[in-house]
Amino acid sequence: QANEAAKILNIGPFKIGGDPNTLNNGFYSPLNNFEVVVGPSMRQIHDLSDWDKSIGVLPGGQSGLPFHKHYKDLMKLWVKGKYFPLLFTRKAISNNLEGIFKLISH
Repeated sequence: QANEAAKILNIGPFKIGGDPNTLNNGFYSPLNNFEVVVGPSMRQIHDLSDWDKSIGVLPGGQSGLPFHKHYKDLMKLWVKGKYFPLLFTRKAISNNLEGIFKLISH
């Protein structure tokens, strides 16, 4: 059963660069084919003069639901060292909406 869950939940493997002494850090063991076992869980660059110019990326995706379209959609960006916009102002967010999710109490 664990193997079946791994097929659904795991993303990768991917070849990446980096070591414990680089910005794109990663810890690996030379005794285990240099397989990276630890790395960054999020990368962010913030422009303090204009927060809407900030960028970031997650390894995997925004959603934690395995069959959701955003479960692993950011992985290609993360592997390539690329980013997506991190929008902060109401105007920037409303101009880039994918949808609206309303929570209504009864």
